[in-house]
Amino acid sequence: MWGTGNALPRIISYAEAKHMYENTKPIRGNPAFRPLERRSKYAKGSIKQVGDNYVIQLYSTNIVTYYPNGDVRLNTGNYSTISTASAIGQVSPFSCWTSKGRICVCNRYNKQGSFLVRPTLLFKRDAEGIYRPENPPIAGVRKTRVLKDKAKIARAVFKQVPIFIETFSKAFVGGVKPTAVIFDPQFECDSVSEEHAVKLAWDYVRTEGWQDPRIVDDAEGAITAFWKDVYNKRGVIEQYTVDLPLGEV
Repeated sequence: MWGTGNALPRIISYAEAKHMYENTKPIRGNPAFRPLERRSKYAKGSIKQVGDNYVIQLYSTNIVTYYPNGDVRLNTGNYSTISTASAIGQVSPFSCWTSKGRICVCNRYNKQGSFLVRPTLLFKRDAEGIYRPENPPIAGVRKTRVLKDKAKIARAVFKQVPIFIETFSKAFVGGVKPTAVIFDPQFECDSVSEEHAVKLAWDYVRTEGWQDPRIVDDAEGAITAFWKDVYNKRGVIEQYTVDLPLGEV
């Protein structure tokens, strides 16, 4: 859409939208176009009347619609950008921001929760003047967890490897040029011999320089990389989706 540094006027109610429309002259030669941030046919923000409703446009997208009964509809037009969020926040009674590629809002004055706009969301205004979303989408968040039983088995199978990694890192650091080892890690095996563990450890402490392969004194990093590979290969890390209740976006 456009940069966040816009000059859109603050509009937070039907009455203010009506006043803005009636006091904004259309561009000469285009009576349907009433620009908001600058008087030009190239203005990105504009306001129009559709029946009794007042609609704020960003380019050709109806980002905010004000209804006579006080309801407000937000619409991203599937543009989940910072500039779209900035524009919606400027011409509506909602704070608006982006989070993980999604646009979220909360009532600026009555913060009863945060909600996704995907791509449109109607807020009904109740007798107390509080905006309540109609059928808001559930926010699904991807998370990961370690399967403890699988992790326990994996650590038992490969328990010797970190010991050898630490030993090699301390004993051979600097100037050592190890012979290349072509070795299949076989992460899915049920047990490892000492020779197998040595070869695995050797592979994780070696670094292939351009002409100078050597042992690096970074046992902690090598061990972390080793367990990460083991967990990935053996399905120890599981991804899942959590549906967050309202107000937790």
